[in-house]
Amino acid sequence: MKRPLALLSGILLGLAIAAAPAAIADDGVKVNVVEEGNGVFLVKGSFTVPSDASSAAWTVLTDYDKLGSFVPSVKSSVVKQLGPDAMLVSQESTARFMAINKTMRVLLQTQEAPQSKIHFTDVGLKDFEHFIGNWTLEHTAQGTRIDYVASAKPRIYLPIWGGSIMHEMVKGQLTSLKKEILRRPATANDSLERSKPAA
Repeated sequence: MKRPLALLSGILLGLAIAAAPAAIADDGVKVNVVEEGNGVFLVKGSFTVPSDASSAAWTVLTDYDKLGSFVPSVKSSVVKQLGPDAMLVSQESTARFMAINKTMRVLLQTQEAPQSKIHFTDVGLKDFEHFIGNWTLEHTAQGTRIDYVASAKPRIYLPIWGGSIMHEMVKGQLTSLKKEILRRPATANDSLERSKPAA
């Protein structure tokens, strides 16, 4: 069975929403956040890996059950339903800033175009009024570019320093993903069988 591509955060990144527009580059990892008004934020992230790591990138992004082993902010990630081109994933992540911790929960319904794109929507709506976006993989002259775009409206109040929480979490998540992709062998691919969804 092919492993469908999924988010992080899209699935991962959407769990960290903040209040200040900004752009950060760290070891080729770029993050941009824009407040669009009415509590809605547009989050964009991207990084590039060598072309021979393309299959490993796909494998890492779809390795939901093990996300917490290489993305520290992810505390729980469980595949609830699995289909050939769609799935339902329940996740909890923790945003940390100084002495403050906040757990964010999503139940993501995904629709995938294998090896190239995933569209995701939070259908649980516990900590977001809406959360919707895409992951895309694009082959370029520089390698395989991985882009994340999400629009989200969190239910929680975000203080003026909320931007610092988001920047730290998003940068950390993307950096962890890139590090894991580069660590995996070049032969990694999406042919590995996914474990049976939790009951």
